[in-house]
Amino acid sequence: MRKPIIYDCDGVLLDIIGGLRKALWEIDGIKTNGPVPLSYDLKEWMGVDDQAFVIDRIQRFNSGEGEYFANLDPLPGAVDFVKAMRERGYEDSVLTAAGTEAKIKTGRASNLERVFGGFEKIQYVGLVESKKPYLEDMPSSWFIEDNIVNAHLGAATGHDTLLIEYEHNATKTDDEKFRRVTGWNEIRSIFDAEHAPAPAYIL
Repeated sequence: MRKPIIYDCDGVLLDIIGGLRKALWEIDGIKTNGPVPLSYDLKEWMGVDDQAFVIDRIQRFNSGEGEYFANLDPLPGAVDFVKAMRERGYEDSVLTAAGTEAKIKTGRASNLERVFGGFEKIQYVGLVESKKPYLEDMPSSWFIEDNIVNAHLGAATGHDTLLIEYEHNATKTDDEKFRRVTGWNEIRSIFDAEHAPAPAYIL
């Protein structure tokens, strides 16, 4: 039996950075320092000194201000991978730390429905809530993430965890029991290897 696949959403399936960058410019008049943040601390990327502004801006974005959050583009390769794995019989779900408010759930579900055909199970985690209890309750699965803390949690709770590398998570951490990957092409090769036929032996 194939292990299910648990997908993180932002930075894995959907391009939240692209959407947030557009919202910052069109609503706030803020031009970000580069196309993508270089660390988890978004203050430098946004060009602000106030962490409270960063948190408030993300909450407003996720809650539907400007309708950007519900209309994020898929990351390159994500749609094809999800479709291919479903055709192979993998069950899948989403574990997203975007927040738990009703507007956020509605926006996220509609976005995933439109882009990926939806997911039977989407679990919503608060912005500063740990994914650990959710991961502990799920059967041993593949877990695809872009957050180092969550990747460590995935590995610690018994999941085969893949961390998609970006500028903000490129620094190695101690005792990594997950695998770093460059993107969906490499992830696809890992799953293709799982399905490679066993070599034939001539007696």
